Amino acid sequence: MRGAGEIKSGELKNKQLYVTTVEPMHGTMLAVYLFHKGIGPGKSQGWVRVVIDEGFRRGHALWTADMNGDGIDEIIFGHSDTPKVPGVNVYTATSEDGWTWSKQVVDAGGMATEDLVVGDLNGDGRPDILAGGRATHNVKIYWNRR
Repeated sequence: MRGAGEIKSGELKNKQLYVTTVEPMHGTMLAVYLFHKGIGPGKSQGWVRVVIDEGFRRGHALWTADMNGDGIDEIIFGHSDTPKVPGVNVYTATSEDGWTWSKQVVDAGGMATEDLVVGDLNGDGRPDILAGGRATHNVKIYWNRR
């Protein structure tokens, strides 16, 4: 790893822990680290790095939360200086082991994300996203309507 600007942990199915990072500092890529149990002869045990998206400029904001109520944490990521499309994305594991992820763009171009937090802001039991943009001079709430 070349260093990370942000780091958070989350849970996959069956409480399997993962670590997600924005790399390097003010990063260009989003990665997850998965613990490989080393099953089988000659297999080593340890953390394996998987880049799940890249091509950003100034990745800043990172959070994990169960956004869709399935018991598995999604990754919420914000970036600020990606040309023409700064914004907020949510990544969902598409495999039980966390090796593959899908991306949902929540905001493309309207939020140059400097930071974000996730929590139930309106008391409906679903986590919402609150993001702030330095370059766009705005704060937005993304209500979870799942």
